[in-house]
Amino acid sequence: MSWPPTFSSGGRARTATSVAGLGVAAILLSVVAGCGIQADHTAGAAGGDAEASLPTLPPVEERLPGAYDDDGCLILSEGRDCGAPADAVDDALAGDESARTLRGFQGPLFVTDLGADVVAVLEDTVNATTSGPWRASGLLRNETTSPVIAPVVTATLRGADGASLGVVDGTVPVAPVRPGEPAPFMIESGVDAANVASVEWQVTDAGGEPPPGTRDLELTTYFAEPAGPREPLGLYFYDESGLGPHPYVLYGSVTDLADIDATQPAVVAAWLDDDGRVRSIVEGAAVDSDGDAIESLAPGRLADFLITVADGAEGLDAAPLLLWGVSR
Repeated sequence: MSWPPTFSSGGRARTATSVAGLGVAAILLSVVAGCGIQADHTAGAAGGDAEASLPTLPPVEERLPGAYDDDGCLILSEGRDCGAPADAVDDALAGDESARTLRGFQGPLFVTDLGADVVAVLEDTVNATTSGPWRASGLLRNETTSPVIAPVVTATLRGADGASLGVVDGTVPVAPVRPGEPAPFMIESGVDAANVASVEWQVTDAGGEPPPGTRDLELTTYFAEPAGPREPLGLYFYDESGLGPHPYVLYGSVTDLADIDATQPAVVAAWLDDDGRVRSIVEGAAVDSDGDAIESLAPGRLADFLITVADGAEGLDAAPLLLWGVSR
């Protein structure tokens, strides 16, 4: 891929940008494929330790050999750029709870404090219907020292008198969930939402064998386009010519940083509203040159992904975004 990559869109060009927003060095870091470095697939914490070890990306100087000089400055054709030295790029990507770029994750709410020692629903992120069949989406977070292999979210719905109206399990499209990591869930019931006065949440681990593949995946966002009237996109596997109104589009890539294949690699996206509640959860497969979902991504290889949202997508391009890389 040439740098910077550009994409056709109804006669105008788009230039890839990194969600990290760290300038030239970070954009290079995001777009260039990984080197297949062996990694800890279940980054976590030692028993009894209240701090999670973050699944950080490999150092930029390892991932881009020859791109930095001995002082850690980015080498450019017209000189060098010391505005974002290598160690500063690494620190900024690891970030804090407000925003991190890690192996298999981008966004807020990934914590290192495991003092609570629970896997809990983050109730402030839950968005539930108030009419029609009860449905909800939100985030859970693993605040224990071990990965959650097969998370199950259970909601007990109660009426105004405290009586149970029903118990229902939800779907968690990200697994395993590493210590400190948030993960999205979706859950629904036939119970009338108007009758639900309160909800009791529980998260359990169904256990079993870990999913095949790896979550040691680098996620890169090239661009996001808003829903509604705009110039049509034209990508090698996606063409909006003659269509409209246009959906929200998120285009990027996923790279296998592990020493094993990522089977059925995909990207899960969740957007938050102004109150921090989950607006939408959508999954997009990594695709080949024909736009078909790939079965396996080899170590060090890169594949594109595309996520579109049509209904209720207004403003998603400006909404806080969380991304997870998964393989199954």
